[in-house]
Amino acid sequence: MIQNVKKKFLFTLIAVFSIFSLFACGDGGVSQATGSHLQPATVTGTLATRTSVTLMLLNAITPVAAVADIPAALYLDDSTVPVFPDAQDHFVIKNIPDGDHSLFIRLEGGTEMEFPFRMADGRGLDFGLMTLANGQVHDFTGFNGYHFGWIDEDSDGINDNFTDIDGDGICDNNVRFAGYSYHMDQGFLDTNHDGFNDHFADADGDGINDLSGHRYGFGFGFTDADDDGANDRFVDADGDGICDLSAMPFQHPFGWVDENGDGINDNFVDADGDGVNDLSGTSYVAMPGWADFDGDNFNDFFADADGDGINDLGNISTPYGHGFGWIDENGDGINDRFIDADGDGINDLAFGSFAGQGSCYGFMTSRQDTNGDGFDDVTGLPYRHGFGWFDANGDGTNDVFTDADGDGVNDYYGYHYDGGGYHRNQGFGGNMGMQVPMWPIGPGGMMN
Repeated sequence: MIQNVKKKFLFTLIAVFSIFSLFACGDGGVSQATGSHLQPATVTGTLATRTSVTLMLLNAITPVAAVADIPAALYLDDSTVPVFPDAQDHFVIKNIPDGDHSLFIRLEGGTEMEFPFRMADGRGLDFGLMTLANGQVHDFTGFNGYHFGWIDEDSDGINDNFTDIDGDGICDNNVRFAGYSYHMDQGFLDTNHDGFNDHFADADGDGINDLSGHRYGFGFGFTDADDDGANDRFVDADGDGICDLSAMPFQHPFGWVDENGDGINDNFVDADGDGVNDLSGTSYVAMPGWADFDGDNFNDFFADADGDGINDLGNISTPYGHGFGWIDENGDGINDRFIDADGDGINDLAFGSFAGQGSCYGFMTSRQDTNGDGFDDVTGLPYRHGFGWFDANGDGTNDVFTDADGDGVNDYYGYHYDGGGYHRNQGFGGNMGMQVPMWPIGPGGMMN
């Protein structure tokens, strides 16, 4: 209860500050740099800590001092050129191409945090007020291409940024980010053809599925038909980056550590599949990874040929968030915006606003990783590779992924992981003599 009160108080401070910015700053305020006001291919935002949010409010009411400056340097993807916020901790980054990106925020003292975002259709984004706490962006009041922050300036109980009444994964009209697609991970099904998703709606934009009462947007949609508190379609009780139910490998940002040799990740497990690391309480976004043991250039565990946001393969129809929304103008049952028949995380469509765009989460680049544990050998930081962890002989080296030379290509199977999707390296000459591993479940989600 105390935590809820603190959270409500924090959001009240943010909302009041946003309202002040609207009147005091005009088009330069936090609230105005959204929707149609955004510059194309540009991101904006304002950094804050919980302490500085309070100072912002006090300064708005009694302007006796400038907003506390947060010493930080911002880096886009793998750029080495820093962007520095201004005296009000506001920043602008221009000319960002469409695709999945990450903003790396480095604070004075060495703390670094990653803030993934997606550019699409040449549109700009406003992250709003980004509150930094506990080594991460704790919350934000704008939109990052995947998720919406909460703002309710008119106190009507509806998010001013976003609603999705029909559940098509595209923000409704008459809100700030109208027309933007986002990370809706429930899939789209409309059996009665009324134009409304049978699985999902969020009419007030609060981040809760109105039809199920569950939170959404963490990658694989939460479904709990038996009310046991666990996701019926996705869990990872040992934290190996392989779904226990479907054997689909997936991307996660925690790496693999097993100091006591019990076969359970010391850094990450998600036994109920709710999109929260059970060990740290950190929310994460899981996206389909890659496995192609027969070498046919098709993912053995994932495909979405109609783009409905539901995995076509296996006995478990896992919903996931590709983030491009659902539109079917000709009524052929195939998404006009996105399909992925080979499951490589890249849009198969050759035409349209999202043609050829990846459906991953955040910036993916090459990493030197000699044992394939999901930790960069150079920086020591975990990253998302999406091949899972499998070590049948217990030698401490991943049997399905390493990148000893850091070229962005899986040494065993020759697939790139550094381009916003998975594609084969044409110059790859073999799999280092490795045998196809005895994967927990065979291709297509069938038990071995």
